[in-house]
Amino acid sequence: MAVALAAWAPVLSGGFRFDDYGNVVHDPATRDGAALLERLLRGVRPLTRISYFLDHAASGLSPRAFLATNLTLHLATSWLLFALARRRLDSLAAGVLAGALFAVQPAHDAVVAYGSGRSARNRRRITIRMR
Repeated sequence: MAVALAAWAPVLSGGFRFDDYGNVVHDPATRDGAALLERLLRGVRPLTRISYFLDHAASGLSPRAFLATNLTLHLATSWLLFALARRRLDSLAAGVLAGALFAVQPAHDAVVAYGSGRSARNRRRITIRMR
C-alpha cells in the first residue's frame, strides 16, 4: 500500500479536467438531492452518482476531495486483490506481487487521476488461472 500511495499521491494536487466537468462539476445531481433522486430513478451507476453527491456534501467541489476518494477506492481494490491472490494461491509473496502490480499499474491513471474516473473501467480483460 505504501508503494501505491507513493506512486499515486501526486494526483491529489490535480484538478478537474475533461469529462469531470460534464459528469461532476456541472451536473446538478452532484450538488442537489432532488436532481440526484431523479437521476437515480432513470440513470445508471447509482453508487457512482451517490459517491459524487457525498463528496460534494463533505467538501464542496474540491478536486482534492474527489481525487482522494478515487485514490482510497483504488487502494481498497488493490488490498482486496492482494487478499484474494494470497488466499487463492496460498502464498504471501504472490499476494503482495499481485496487489502491488495492480496498485501501480499505469493503466489505472484515469480511474485515480480524474474526478469522474471512478466510473471508468479498464477495457482490458485480465485472466488469472487458479489451481
